[in-house]
Amino acid sequence: EMKNFKKIFSAILTIAMLVSMMTITSMASENVAQIGNNYYSTLAAAITAAAENDTITLVGTVKEGSLAINKNVTITSGTITDTKIEPAVGKNVAFDNVSFTGDSYIKYEYVTADSAITLNKCNVNVNLSEMVSGRAAFLVVTNEGSAGLKVTLTDNTIIVNSTADPYAAAMFTWAYLADGSNISNNTFGNESNRYTFIALKSLNAANNATITLENNTVYGTNEKFNFKAFDFAQNCSRENTYTIVSKNNVINATNVSTNYYIAVFYIEDATKDNSGDTNAILYDNGTTLNGEKITIADIRLDAKEYDKFYGVNVELDSKGKIASGQFEGTVSEEYLSENSTYNAATGSVTENYVAEVNGVQYTTLAA
Repeated sequence: EMKNFKKIFSAILTIAMLVSMMTITSMASENVAQIGNNYYSTLAAAITAAAENDTITLVGTVKEGSLAINKNVTITSGTITDTKIEPAVGKNVAFDNVSFTGDSYIKYEYVTADSAITLNKCNVNVNLSEMVSGRAAFLVVTNEGSAGLKVTLTDNTIIVNSTADPYAAAMFTWAYLADGSNISNNTFGNESNRYTFIALKSLNAANNATITLENNTVYGTNEKFNFKAFDFAQNCSRENTYTIVSKNNVINATNVSTNYYIAVFYIEDATKDNSGDTNAILYDNGTTLNGEKITIADIRLDAKEYDKFYGVNVELDSKGKIASGQFEGTVSEEYLSENSTYNAATGSVTENYVAEVNGVQYTTLAA
């Protein structure tokens, strides 16, 4: 009898364990998001339950049509497909190591000074079915926002196609970029999926902002239209002064038609409509177009009117002042390194060397 009892107990225990495992497996398959030890069947439910600054881990594929994010949260891992994401005004939303597929994009109506979006190590390969504010784009802001949206895009691959817009973009924002925006180490497009008009577009940058563009690879073509890798054209000008620091970007662009141009940077001055001046400063060092270092000619400036300046092969000193470079526009003394000289006739800034040791030149005798 004892032996039979043990057998029956063992069988019951085995069944209980199997049922428990099946329940856990079922829960895992039904849920798509996790916060700590809590699971949620939708990402929307997880956002509702989340506290400010929580991290939500995706454990399945999210497909929710439309998704509002009204909290400061980080969303990590997993896949989001066929979902329009709308962060609330003034929120800091981050995506880390998330894949975006299907008809998915991120849309802001308005932004305020606290609005921020971060994508890090994300894989974006979407096919958009509609245009928003005149353009299909993965990251889009539909209304002008002078306070600026802080955009951080790092180590992502972003491919955007569209059945509605042959000129789809990775980013198309009418809001200004906020100070500290950083777009670095990304790949936009590939050999088979090239941007045909603009890869990244921002109306402007916030006043006194510094924007970093570094180590990005951009695939484009001007077969059908003028192609711009980075477009800061001011369609609604404001008298802002901002600085773009660019380094080692790689632009791979096919030049099928000579009827159109390729611009690595496009920064429009709007004095033509008397609505204000663009006071942009662009420092670039090491960016290439089809394997060749860019020249002044690779920067398009509407009407060639400029209140500040832009330059290539620019070296900055430890204080962010210009040590050397080739410029168009007048470089005033306030922007120069104390050991450098600007030649207005040639547009060049060169360092003044006072000593040389074994072929190495120094700007100070102490050095």
